[in-house]
Amino acid sequence: VYDGANVAVYVDGAVSGGTAAVSGTIQASGGESLTVGARSIGGGNQFLGSIDELKIYDRPLVATEVQAQAGVTPPSGDLIVYHDFEDPTPASLFDKSGNGNHASTYATQLPPLSSNGPPQFRSPHDGQNSLGIAYYQAGEIPASASINSLTSAISISAWVLLNAGTSGVRPFVSRQGPGGSTSNDRFKLAQWDQRLTFQMGYQDVTDTQVLPKNTWVHVAAVYDGTVARLYKNGVEVTSVTKNGGMAATSPVALLSNLGSDTTPIFIGAEKEDATSWGGYGDMFIDELKIHGRP
Repeated sequence: VYDGANVAVYVDGAVSGGTAAVSGTIQASGGESLTVGARSIGGGNQFLGSIDELKIYDRPLVATEVQAQAGVTPPSGDLIVYHDFEDPTPASLFDKSGNGNHASTYATQLPPLSSNGPPQFRSPHDGQNSLGIAYYQAGEIPASASINSLTSAISISAWVLLNAGTSGVRPFVSRQGPGGSTSNDRFKLAQWDQRLTFQMGYQDVTDTQVLPKNTWVHVAAVYDGTVARLYKNGVEVTSVTKNGGMAATSPVALLSNLGSDTTPIFIGAEKEDATSWGGYGDMFIDELKIHGRP
């Protein structure tokens, strides 16, 4: 983007490498053709790759317009993570919140699909994303300043589909405690013996009814600093009063005082140590969103 005084290059909706001051005007064409994928003179320096959705404007776009072109939701101040799983490759999951909380995916490190196999990602609405059909994955979102800003309230929502009933706790999304502790999670939205549950440390709020199999259900957990609530398809199903916020060292303060914490967020599973994955279930996950408010 050139505004007549400065040039900025955007990658995935974010400025890359800062801006550079440039003086002068864009030189009028000397008769050369506009060429895509190579130099206009001589046809050299071919681009070895693919190009799509090329647009040229006669004015500078503002940052929100560039983000819209990239399919990124501009940061709203409270949307921390948004994964719609409409990614072209299984290697990574692109965060559409505008905060850069992209996820790495792991397929080869997970066991083969079984009755308790790894989660699969696909879209429940348009049927165009076959990612979940070909790959059985778990996602890992590195810690970031925006994730560490979850200090007093949180809302987590997603569409989920269970292919089979599984016992134990099978997380849709979680952030573990210090040192990767799975018994003192900062937060975890999961199925527990097929029932929807939201856990913070040693406390939980759990629905009494099981989730249906082979049916898409919208699930959400909302914590306002005092009360944790669970929702299915937009209807509150249960709630519980919790002691304090969300720090990592105790169930009394599970979110606060994160500071420079490096614990990642996991999607569809959890990492029990440096190399071992666990908690995966035979399920689909889509439209994952995490907000920093109730």
